Amino acid sequence: MTSITIPNSVTSIGDYTFSKCSGLTSITIPSSVTSIGDYTFSGCSGLTSITIPKSVTSIGDYTFYECSGLTSITIPKSVTSIGSFAFSGCTNLTTIKVEGNRPLAGGADSFSKVVKKNATLYVPKGTSMMYMSASGWSEFVNIMEYEDGEDAHYITIRMGDGGVMKQSVEVGKVYTYTVNADEGWDISTVTFDGKDMTSLLLNGQFSTPVIIGDVELNVVFKQRGTTPTNSVKEESKVKVSANGKNIFITGADENTPVAVYSIGGVKVKSAKGNATLPLNGGAYIVTVGKDTFKVAL
Repeated sequence: MTSITIPNSVTSIGDYTFSKCSGLTSITIPSSVTSIGDYTFSGCSGLTSITIPKSVTSIGDYTFYECSGLTSITIPKSVTSIGSFAFSGCTNLTTIKVEGNRPLAGGADSFSKVVKKNATLYVPKGTSMMYMSASGWSEFVNIMEYEDGEDAHYITIRMGDGGVMKQSVEVGKVYTYTVNADEGWDISTVTFDGKDMTSLLLNGQFSTPVIIGDVELNVVFKQRGTTPTNSVKEESKVKVSANGKNIFITGADENTPVAVYSIGGVKVKSAKGNATLPLNGGAYIVTVGKDTFKVAL
C-alpha cells in the first residue's frame, strides 16, 4: 500500500492502524478527525509528507515514531496534547511549525532523536522566548518566529554556540537581552546590524538602539586564558565579528596566523592578519595567534 484517503465519516484513527506500512508515501486525513492514536504511523519510513488537519486535538504516543522520511510537519493550534515520543526517530525532520501560542508539555520527549541542530522550529510571533525556556522545545538550536500575512520586522540573534533565534520586533522600540557565556568563555564582541556595540554591554545585558527595521545581533565568545597571579598579561587587541555571511578579523598583526575550524574540529579556512572570511551558516572556532573565539553565522 502506497497511499490512502480516509473518508470524512472517520473521527478518530486508532492505535497501530498504519504501523510499519513502510511503502506508504502519502495520506490524506480529513477535517473530521479529532484524534490520532498511539503508534498509528510508527515505522512508516516511506511517508514523506502528511497534513494534520486543524480539527485534531490530540496526537498519541509514538504516533509518527521512526517516520524517517518526514522532512516537515505542522502542528495546528487545535492540538492540545502530544504524546510521548510522538515524532521520535524522525531523523530527517528539518522544519517544524507549531501554531500554538504556548509550548505543549509533550515537547519534552516528543522530538527525541530528531537532530535539533539541523531542524528549524517555527513559532508564532512573540512566543520564541517561551519556547526557548520550555522543556524539550528549548533543545532546538534554531527557533524562528513567523507572522503570516503581515508586514513584520525581525531581529536575528546569532550566538557563538551556533544558536540562531529570529524574533519579531516593532519599529520604534528598544529591546534588552541577557547575554551569558559558557564556562571557560567570555563575551568578546557584540555587533548590532554590523556595528560594534560591545561597549554597550552592561552587567551581561545589551539594549538595542531604536529598531528601524530588520536587524541582526551577533555575539562572539572568546576562550578565557590563564593569567599568572604574579604578572600582568597584555590584553589582546584582536576582535572577531560576523554579519551572517562573513567572519571579520581585526586588530591582528599582518603575519598572525588565522584558522577557522568547524565545531567538529575540521579546518575550513586559513589566513594571516586582518581578514574577511566568507563561510556558510553554522558555528565555528576561530584561532588568531594564541586567541580562540567561538562565532556563529
